Amino acid sequence: AGVNYGTITKNGDVRNKAYVHITGTNSTGNTNINIGGFVGYLEAGSGPIGGVVEYADADVDMSSLVGQQVGGFVGFMANRPATVDHCTSTGNIKGNNYTGGFIGNTGAYNHTVTNNSSSGTVSGAATVGGFVGQASKGTWTNNTTTCSVSGSGANIGGFAGQINGDVTVSKCSSQGTSVSASGNVCGGFAAIAANGAKISDSFSVTNLLGGTRKRGGMIGHVGAGEVSRNL
Repeated sequence: AGVNYGTITKNGDVRNKAYVHITGTNSTGNTNINIGGFVGYLEAGSGPIGGVVEYADADVDMSSLVGQQVGGFVGFMANRPATVDHCTSTGNIKGNNYTGGFIGNTGAYNHTVTNNSSSGTVSGAATVGGFVGQASKGTWTNNTTTCSVSGSGANIGGFAGQINGDVTVSKCSSQGTSVSASGNVCGGFAAIAANGAKISDSFSVTNLLGGTRKRGGMIGHVGAGEVSRNL
């Protein structure tokens, strides 16, 4: 789906599956292309909530994209609060800024992201994460990534490039082989946690590679927020 306004869910016990190979786009590196392995743009519906995607899987090859807001499952979550639950993505993902193994970027809405996983490799420029490039608002619970992550710019994290805003993250993990960064700020779980972010009961098991400033086994840089009970 390029844009999803409604609900995508399973039929009985049968999950939805996408097997995709997505190649280059007519854009520059800083253009928002909003490309995801299952949904490019998770948009608001006409009611009080946004789109819902649950019990779905994406098996992707997105290793040659140019542009930002690229995710293995969702490129960009926007407008009214949207939900992604019990979904998976696997494959090789490459973008520029705001690139994630599962979600590229989110708008500042109360999204619900629960019980999801990503695996494979993720590479980009700045704000790159094994699960999400940037999470800006909402509740994120019981999500995990085993993606290996690399970035040429700032804010590279095993789970998230940035957890930046009124975001509650709990029971999440980063278990990829490595996080490799060339620019400023790198973290085994998140490069940056700031502006009200709350991270609890989560963990990271990975190797940090590169010579960046502000490197942390869990978080590279903590601004205003709460970090508790993490490993």
